[in-house]
Amino acid sequence: MEYRIVRVNMEDVEASRQTRLCGQLWNEVLSVFNKNRIENRYLTEGEMKSHFKGFNGLHSQTTQAVIERFYSARKTAFVVRKQNPKMKFPHKRKSESPAVWKRQGISIKDGNLNMSLGKKYSFISIPWNRNETPTEVKICRDKITGKQFALCAIQFPDTELSTSDKTLGVDLGEKVLAVLSNGEQQFMLSSKLIRSKIRYRHKTLGSIATKQKTKKKNSRSWRKLQARKDRMRIKIERQLEHILHSQSKNLVEITVKLNIGKVTFGDLATLRNNKKGQSVNNNFLYGNFRRKCVYKLLSKGIASEKISEAYTSQTCPCCLTRNNLTDPQSRKALRIYRCANCGFIAHRDCVGSINMWKKTINKFEVSCPTARSRWMNPPVSVKPKCSPQKNCVIVKSMVRGL
Repeated sequence: MEYRIVRVNMEDVEASRQTRLCGQLWNEVLSVFNKNRIENRYLTEGEMKSHFKGFNGLHSQTTQAVIERFYSARKTAFVVRKQNPKMKFPHKRKSESPAVWKRQGISIKDGNLNMSLGKKYSFISIPWNRNETPTEVKICRDKITGKQFALCAIQFPDTELSTSDKTLGVDLGEKVLAVLSNGEQQFMLSSKLIRSKIRYRHKTLGSIATKQKTKKKNSRSWRKLQARKDRMRIKIERQLEHILHSQSKNLVEITVKLNIGKVTFGDLATLRNNKKGQSVNNNFLYGNFRRKCVYKLLSKGIASEKISEAYTSQTCPCCLTRNNLTDPQSRKALRIYRCANCGFIAHRDCVGSINMWKKTINKFEVSCPTARSRWMNPPVSVKPKCSPQKNCVIVKSMVRGL
């Protein structure tokens, strides 16, 4: 079963009041739990829910969600303390806390999504342009702008998988986000914008850290610089997420256009353990990008899998000869593949994508028909469509059962 989370921007005074009441409830739960703990009596989750039933007019599901979040945080801390004794249980007081509604307290009427407040004809409304009713709604506050927004979880039925026997090989990379090949055509997903954002993040955070060194830790000026650093980090992360969503959408559009039934990604999990080029690996967003592609492909009925990409960038697709891709003088990796045996020339990532496609059809040891000439046709470059975000945008998705 597939779930998608849709973000809806909103401005509602009552919603702000609900988040403040949830923060007040969190503080009361923390206080009651600590008082009973001093007396060597630990209240269970059910006892805490019955104790705060009907708290200040909050909806019963909202009250239960705050208490469940408190006990879940305690369970997580208890597990982590086995490896890290310095881990602390929940102890900080909050001015606000997210307000949550489940399916029973949500309804759609006149193009609005209504969340019940536990009283008759009393609810919070937000604009809603979809037919599906969310299974859960959470109201939070943006850490950068300070404005509120709602996260709505929508459940979708499973899509039947495509019966097409066509496959697509995907070679993931850092300088080039991904190169797609179906044996006849190659498509290159650009990552220049991603790399520029990452460089800007390192440069900005480094300059702020340099200023922090001249300040006394935890002083007022030091805390201001730390808040600025946090805002910048969150802002760049959101921009990177938007770019990855755009490029994953481009990948799905290309896949649907080519009538592909199965997409194969290279398994790059071993790169994290490679100490060589560790800084490059830390900026490599292959896992995040692949996860976004997987659930979007499943929504179109296209299967996907991971396979080993050993020697895919070194093997010539024409004569099957392995060539060294390192410059003997500078000892740097070459971006252009040149076969010393047959003279085949192509982009290194294009060679990797062709060999990935050959692995999907179990013909890695057979020369590719489209690579028999010395020069390969250049791939089609695809850039991200970073358009302004609309009122309702998908910010996260997950597929249950994978």
